[in-house]
Amino acid sequence: MSNEHKEDFEISKFENMLIGVRQLELAMENFNKDRMVFQAKRVQKAYKNLRKELNQLLLRCEDKHHEPIIRFLFHVNDWLELYKHSMQTSQRSLLDPIKLNLLDKMEAYPAEWIEEIRSAFDEPNWHNEQLKW
Repeated sequence: MSNEHKEDFEISKFENMLIGVRQLELAMENFNKDRMVFQAKRVQKAYKNLRKELNQLLLRCEDKHHEPIIRFLFHVNDWLELYKHSMQTSQRSLLDPIKLNLLDKMEAYPAEWIEEIRSAFDEPNWHNEQLKW
């Protein structure tokens, strides 16, 4: 990837978002094994954390990145509403299975956009070699 494209992503500004995405991916991986309420709650918390990071990112990044971030926020909010609706329809214990069917009209998860940002992070010398967390 060229330096010009790398700078397009203002890489350091996306770091917290990518950490949130990784947290979400791990929570979803775990949830997809058994699909229990307690696992769905982990996903819910990861989505809430990610929503906070995406809203902060909107304030820090250039206008050209706003649309994909807003679309990602639509996806996050759609999932959280689906989860909330599912939990309100019946009383559940933490070990109960939960069925969350994504709706056809939901905003899609932006996997391609996230991979593009991750590719920019994989470039050598984009950051200080010390971990920030």
